[in-house]
Amino acid sequence: MGLNIVPHDGDILFSVHESIGDTVILVDATRDELIDWYAERAAKQAREEMERRLKMLDNGQRFRFSDMTLKEMLESHRPEHCQDEEWNKLIADKLSRL
Repeated sequence: MGLNIVPHDGDILFSVHESIGDTVILVDATRDELIDWYAERAAKQAREEMERRLKMLDNGQRFRFSDMTLKEMLESHRPEHCQDEEWNKLIADKLSRL
């Protein structure tokens, strides 16, 4: 979605125009109101995306790491410089906190 933020009244107030649907979606917002609106919008989108992904998992679809154990996933991200003993200690620490 293309959002256009339109300042007015000497850059004190803002309106938001969504270009894809050619719709005004916010009018006369202060800076703080604009930030709050955007943060709430992002949080809503993130919740919806996670709910969609979890439903896909529930229906048997798998993602890159969803067939792995936690230990296997952590091992796949092992830094090259990390020695076996050091890495095993890091993994054990992570798993012990679960």
